[in-house]
Amino acid sequence: MSLQQLTSVVPPPEAPRCAPTDAEVRSLEKQLGVRFPRDFVRLCQQYGRGTFYSTCTGVSLALPGDYLFDLETSQIRLAPGRKPNCPYRAFPSRPGLLPWAFDEGDSEVYWLVDGASAKDWPIITRLAEQYDPEAFQRFEMSSTEFLAKAFTCQIKVALWDPIRFGHDEREAAELRREAVRFVPR
Repeated sequence: MSLQQLTSVVPPPEAPRCAPTDAEVRSLEKQLGVRFPRDFVRLCQQYGRGTFYSTCTGVSLALPGDYLFDLETSQIRLAPGRKPNCPYRAFPSRPGLLPWAFDEGDSEVYWLVDGASAKDWPIITRLAEQYDPEAFQRFEMSSTEFLAKAFTCQIKVALWDPIRFGHDEREAAELRREAVRFVPR
């Protein structure tokens, strides 16, 4: 699934705010020693700063400018001494979790960075304030495919499931059908 498929599900703003330039992306990549998946770079440039809103959450992309703060926050949250049951380590460990999106409930979406090409990094989600193995989900797809499939209910992402927010199955089914929108900030 491509960025084009995501934009057909959630239209981007006509004038993205704080969209990263290629130079900003390259600078951050050099600083971190990785190359981001190209679909993520295009996603950030197409949408800019803002939040994807659904009934159950707001999901914000980690963009250059805020990125080092977001990475540091994840490194603290995933520190081995603080969370002994956590099955993953934070980037720059290899393999390590590198954040690329956050929701309003402090859940996170990462890539599992290993020796593979960035386009092959799996996506890992983590429920807020939970670090046991059951709090994580793994998806073998690109960032844009993940978002498009999550927003159209083609995959079940536990951290955005309406059942988690106290809705019964009938209500949850209705909420899953509601459109997602992008709000620039």
